[in-house]
Amino acid sequence: MDMLLSGVNGCDVCRVLKAKEDLRAIPVLMISAHPGAQKECLAAGADAFMAKPIETAEFNAAVGRLVAR
Repeated sequence: MDMLLSGVNGCDVCRVLKAKEDLRAIPVLMISAHPGAQKECLAAGADAFMAKPIETAEFNAAVGRLVAR
């Protein structure tokens, strides 16, 4: 999920997901082009982070690793 969503911060959405016991196992990969975003996203509970621009192969590999957990 992008850190900057229309009308909401993706980190806030991540915090909500990770706070709910029945949802926290859903892997969250956060994406952003903003400097310093990685620290904020991981602090929000994201399982992984990628900086934009991202390559399709790298994205697919990251998703594969998260799903395999």
